[in-house]
Amino acid sequence: MKKIYTLLTALLLTATLWAQSPEKISYQAVIRDANSALVKNQTVGMKISVLQWEALMPVVYVETQTPTTNANGLVSLEIGSGTVIYENLTTINWANGSYFIITETDPTGGSTYTISDTSQLLSVPYALHAKIAENYNETDPVFLASLANAISETDTAYWNNKLDEELDPVFLASLANAISETDTAYWNSKLDEELDPVFLVSLANAISGTDTAYWNNKLDGLDEFEETDPEFLAHVSSGITAEDISDWERIRTRYLAEEDYLAVNSPAGGITADDTTRWNTYTRVFSETDPIFTSSYASYITASDTTHLNNLSGTNTGDQNMDDYVTKVNLSDSIEDVLRGSIDNFRSALRDSMDNSRSALSDSMERVREEDLSDSIANFRIALKDSIYNFRIALNDSIDNFRSALNDSIDSFRIALKDSTTKIRKDLSDSIEIDYITRLTDSIAQIREEVSDVEDVDAVVSLIIGDEYGGGTIFWLDESGIHGLIAADLDSETSTEWGLNMIVNADANGVYSGMSNTNTIITVQGESNYAADTCANYIITTNTDPAEYYDDWYLPSIYELLLLHEQKDVVGNFSETNNGNYSDAYWSSTEDSQSDPALNALAIGFADGRTFSYQKGNLNYFKVRPIRAF
Repeated sequence: MKKIYTLLTALLLTATLWAQSPEKISYQAVIRDANSALVKNQTVGMKISVLQWEALMPVVYVETQTPTTNANGLVSLEIGSGTVIYENLTTINWANGSYFIITETDPTGGSTYTISDTSQLLSVPYALHAKIAENYNETDPVFLASLANAISETDTAYWNNKLDEELDPVFLASLANAISETDTAYWNSKLDEELDPVFLVSLANAISGTDTAYWNNKLDGLDEFEETDPEFLAHVSSGITAEDISDWERIRTRYLAEEDYLAVNSPAGGITADDTTRWNTYTRVFSETDPIFTSSYASYITASDTTHLNNLSGTNTGDQNMDDYVTKVNLSDSIEDVLRGSIDNFRSALRDSMDNSRSALSDSMERVREEDLSDSIANFRIALKDSIYNFRIALNDSIDNFRSALNDSIDSFRIALKDSTTKIRKDLSDSIEIDYITRLTDSIAQIREEVSDVEDVDAVVSLIIGDEYGGGTIFWLDESGIHGLIAADLDSETSTEWGLNMIVNADANGVYSGMSNTNTIITVQGESNYAADTCANYIITTNTDPAEYYDDWYLPSIYELLLLHEQKDVVGNFSETNNGNYSDAYWSSTEDSQSDPALNALAIGFADGRTFSYQKGNLNYFKVRPIRAF
């Protein structure tokens, strides 16, 4: 199993700028191994990438270096002095948003990078920013076409020396002194001539100054007009108020086109006015045509039978023969005896099988304790699998015997029922059989509880990352070593979209949180060929005997996807070639809550481990790898 090194501390120091030298950024980091021991006096390989924070998280600069750690495990380098792989550090516009630095490290000094660390540049290096600012050329077409473009340094000097108070006595005594900023704004935006063609052909164009004066001097009593038209007063419309009109406009505007996503995509979205008319006029006399129902006992039940059955525990009104129900009670007791005997036999056989399996397992473990553990672990696993396999065979045999005995009991019950209940209505036989099945279900549930400890017997085996297990490959384990995450061996989709452009609140992030995100996405968006849905419908059936069936896959959260990327070489079969078109990108189930969760979700490029945000409706290259928890 490969060693996993951790980058404990990363520190961006300062940016330095020399007269004619390229810009550099000082960078220090402390490197520790999987046991938290310092990696001392050792050459390490490092790749440094600068990313700009925006929707696509583009890489703007990449270089590699091979520095040497000191006696304290500290590595010091200057970003900008390495081997340039992509672009130029001097061309970065540091004023254009936020930037991140991603360092990838190979502790062996090569280029197989196993450590990835991301640090945000919380402040732009002053010397680099000033270098760009002094050579900046304005390119904004709006600014270049505006009056501000003509402002010179001399104009600025004049403005800085302006008088804050008017002192000219001629101006102070003129009418112009009374002009306010509001007056100036009105004057600058006035229309010298009406040009609106709609207004010119309307009645309003004929309104004169005199008409306006008449309106301003109208009687206030006219605001409350009293209708006297007898036809209007006798009509229903006379009761319409201003509030009714407001409500109607609000309802009409809202329901002119249904916008509720759930309603549009539900069966109700297809209901038409014709459907409503048919439903309102449907016949209330229903004729049952189901052949299964018409051939069952239930088809003989009448309303009178239902009434009689409801009175079974009440006072005999003369419409029942209570002697028949005495037969029912006796028959129920015989059913109980037959059922109890079958279940006791099944439990006894099951306990014997479990004891034999536990004994074989104990013997195998004892042999492991007596021998060298490193030499016998393989034999222990084989013996354990044989014990589990024998137990499963014995369990299947016990279940088969139980089913056989149960079928015999049911056949005997049916014969006894047929012979003993000739006077009992057929609907009562159905109720007895339902009661029998209910008791049987409860008994089987109790048996399952007794053997539930058998389900965890596989957990005795020591699991490691890279094991083929549970329908895929283990890529993460918790501290117990028996629970973790499994990745499918292949992608479920080579190219699919994340989903609809809408907020679904799939913002959970962490181990096991991808399951809740997947369920939330499917609940809100409905089932379709989206990334989350392809994972939920992913099924793996093993070719073992007996075969094992796994259908609880889900789309990983961004954190789980990062864990999977760390073990990409262990799991295998990932697309790791980036042709500049995101052909190495894999979707996570986490929305981008920092930008626009309605439009974007988070993804990871498996070629270099970059995390970025992208449009949910992207159809081009994004892939999907299902995972499951155990």
